[in-house]
Formats: sequence, C-alpha cells, structure tokens
Amino acid sequence: MYTAADAVAELARHAPGAFRRERTCPPERKEPGTPVKRNVLRTSLQLAVLLLASCGSADQSTDAAGEGETTAPFTFPLTVADASGINVTVARPPERIVCLSPGCVDILTELDILPAAVTFSLVPLAELPQFFGDRAAAIASISLAGNDPNYEEIAQARPDLVIGTPFDEPKRATLRPIAPLFTLGDTGTYRQKEEHMRTIARLLGREARADEAVRHFESRLEAYKAQAPRNRSVVIMGVFPFGNIIYTAASPSCHLLSEVAQCPWPVPAGATGPSAPITAERLLEVDPDVIFIQTFKNRRVQEGSAGNRFQAPDKRRELEANPFWRELKAVQAGRVHEVEAWPWGGYGTRSLGIVLDEALPLLYPQVFPQPLP
Repeated sequence: MYTAADAVAELARHAPGAFRRERTCPPERKEPGTPVKRNVLRTSLQLAVLLLASCGSADQSTDAAGEGETTAPFTFPLTVADASGINVTVARPPERIVCLSPGCVDILTELDILPAAVTFSLVPLAELPQFFGDRAAAIASISLAGNDPNYEEIAQARPDLVIGTPFDEPKRATLRPIAPLFTLGDTGTYRQKEEHMRTIARLLGREARADEAVRHFESRLEAYKAQAPRNRSVVIMGVFPFGNIIYTAASPSCHLLSEVAQCPWPVPAGATGPSAPITAERLLEVDPDVIFIQTFKNRRVQEGSAGNRFQAPDKRRELEANPFWRELKAVQAGRVHEVEAWPWGGYGTRSLGIVLDEALPLLYPQVFPQPLP
C-alpha cells in the first residue's frame, strides 16, 4: 500500500529543504497571555513545514471544550479497545492530541478540535481549506527519523493522546511514558470511517458533534444517490516513481463511489491495504468511463519536490505513451481528471465528502453541473 502520506514522507527524505519548520515551544508552562520565547529546533533530517507550533498550556492550545458542547454520558476513566486490540484507558477527555495518521486529522477536523501536533507529512492535509486552513499554522510539526517520529518533539507537544494506525503499534512502548497510543484501521468502508470517528468522539466527549458530522455526510450521500444514474465506471489511481496503483474495493473512496457509480476493482489475493499495482493493459480490460489520478497540488510539496519528482512526470509520460492507455475510452473522451491526493485517500467523512463533491460533477456533468449545495 502506498498513500499520500507515504509519498510526502518519502519526498522529505529525498528532497532536503522541501519542508522547513520553526518550533516555538516554551521551556516552561506559561500563563495565558504571557509572551512565549521562541526557539528554533533543528531536526536530524532538517525537514518540516514552516509553522508556528501550538505551545500554550493544555487548556488553551486546543478548543476541545467547544462552545455549547455537552460532555459524553460516560464515566471516566474510560477504557476503549483500539484497532490493535489493545485496551486504551484515558482518565479524562483528552485535550491535546498528536496525529500520526491522516485519519486522525480528518476526525479532529470533523470534531472541531485542533491537533496539538501532526507528523510533518500530514501538514499539507491539515492546511487544506476544507480542513484547518489558516488555523493549521498553530499546529506543531513532528519530524521523522526513518519510519519513526521524533519522540522528543512529541513529548514537547505534551499530548494526552496519540492517534495512529496499527502500523504504528511498534511505537507504543516508546510512546507509553509520553501518552497513550490509540490505533485506527486505515482501510475499510466509509461506514467504518464513521464508526472510527464515533470511537474517538467517545474518548473526547464529542459524541454529539460526531453524530452531527455523520448525519451531514450521509444526507449529502443520499442526495447524490437519488440523482446519480450510476451508469459510469471509475478508477482512482496514483502514478508514482515506483509504478501505478489503483484504489480497490477495500478503500473507502472506491467503496463510496460504488454507491453512485461503478468502482469494479476487487481486492487482489494477498493484498493488505486499500491499493494495488495496476498496468495499462489491466485498465484496458475494464476500460473505465472515468479515471481520477491523484496528484499533489499543495504548493510547498510541488516546490520542494525537485521538479515535481513525486508527481512522477516521467512515469506519467510513460503511461500516456503506452498504446493501451491511448485506447482507453476515458482517455479518448477526455475524462481523465487530476484530483488532490490527500482527501481522495478517503481517510474519514470530511475527506469522503470532498470526494463526493468533486467526483459527481465530473462523472455526470449533465446531472450535476456543480456540487450540491
């Protein structure tokens, strides 16, 4: 499996200077309103995004309380099993959360909680206008050393909870002295993504807001389903330096589009993630009506990618020169569309709502000249 987060992380490892980050954490706890002395910390990779880190006290750097928000009807300490089968206990609703996974960023956006920190490869996702936009400037960025985050920087963020995926399970022991790790699955149906959000909302005392987000997402889906002809087939693919991939039925995005179109890509035998390798010849066997190609539109990613190397222009040209590619009806009809890689990963209801609003006018322009209001 190769995701947007993986590609940006690889970009940073291979393109030093693509990301720069200024850390601004105080050496000690400050009272609200007290000026904070800003220090520049350089990571071993000298990579990250230029951001102002969130450095206030635990009761001022996130808006976890939220105006008018009611607490969940659960008694704390609360114990919930995560995707790794580990029981995670929190003494009270966490307020400062570090995200190691895009699903975490998606969920916190829906719950209107600003993360205390995210791994630097997730900053472009947090910065999207449909996510935190300008507010992302207050999120601290955690650098990477190989496959591991900088644990010292995580500790400096003073989290109450760290959210990742089962792939982060080996980090649990190291994170234990800092904060509990809670893992969420990174594949599955869009309904499973709804349940992931409800699980986190339960831990955070935000169930009412999660229910509201689910209702909003499902009402839009039902509105699109009511009008969609469902007579076009689609493929969501990525063109990377190592080759081409498609998102299978195990991906939330393909599963979602199956509600309004046809996304006929079964999970290959032995596959463990939401994507699988694809060739132009295999594409021609299905010959989809519409092709969505994931790309990184984030300006900083593009500027730091050594000539857009992670847009894989050589591989793209190679694909477009393939005679099988040129025979595809989507290519011949001009129905190949570039889409932002981040939300099209389908990490949660916020991402999936974006997929609906972008896909339906391209799938059925006569029915949906613009996204539904």
